[in-house]
Amino acid sequence: MKTKLALAAVLLLGCMAPLPAENTTATAGDDILPPATRTLVVPGDAENDPSLLDLLEEFADCTGQKLLMTREAVTHLRGIQVSLLTGTQVPVEEVYPFVESILAHHYAFITPAKGGKVPMLTVHALQAGGRSGSPHKSWTKVTPEDLPKYKDHPALLILTTVHLPNTEVRQISTSMRTMFTDQNTQNMIAVGDHSVLLMGPGRMVAEMAEMLLLIDEASAVRVEETVEVPGPQPPQRTR
Repeated sequence: MKTKLALAAVLLLGCMAPLPAENTTATAGDDILPPATRTLVVPGDAENDPSLLDLLEEFADCTGQKLLMTREAVTHLRGIQVSLLTGTQVPVEEVYPFVESILAHHYAFITPAKGGKVPMLTVHALQAGGRSGSPHKSWTKVTPEDLPKYKDHPALLILTTVHLPNTEVRQISTSMRTMFTDQNTQNMIAVGDHSVLLMGPGRMVAEMAEMLLLIDEASAVRVEETVEVPGPQPPQRTR
């Protein structure tokens, strides 16, 4: 089965142009990723730890998705051992955060390639080189209202806009530039005077948006405190 997955990925990409570049839009109520349908089983054997490719094969079977990756990514992920020391059975509701946490730890990320009856998920192994290191233009667009549910997705690349009516966004985007350490997967772009475009893994983007909204609320309080209220005006004289 492992060999079949790797071979299928290689053959598929050998016949394809560059990885899909269309953004997937997530609106309220949409499931952009198919849910897991069973427990994910990860064997624990210090001498025969599964590879990250093995884990992804099990993950694909749990979620009913086809995985899309480059030859370089297949080779790279096959060489990474997942060492959990003991066997682990991951409950259905934790399959995505469990697998994505391991992917993010090894600098690998995911983006949906297509939905429908045969959903496909692109795996970007950024340390593998080649085309697997270029996830740009394949981010999932998320509305600000839906951001909280993406805290459970540390490896799913998303983008969203955050409106900050009381904040000079160009100044704050410059100040926070050092917090975005990876240009391949993280970015904050000022849009107009009071909005920012956030791009990155779901968990990071959701938490960054929360922090920016708190800053904006504090800015609103400071503005209210400094506004001068005009006193009573003297009556106008009449002739």
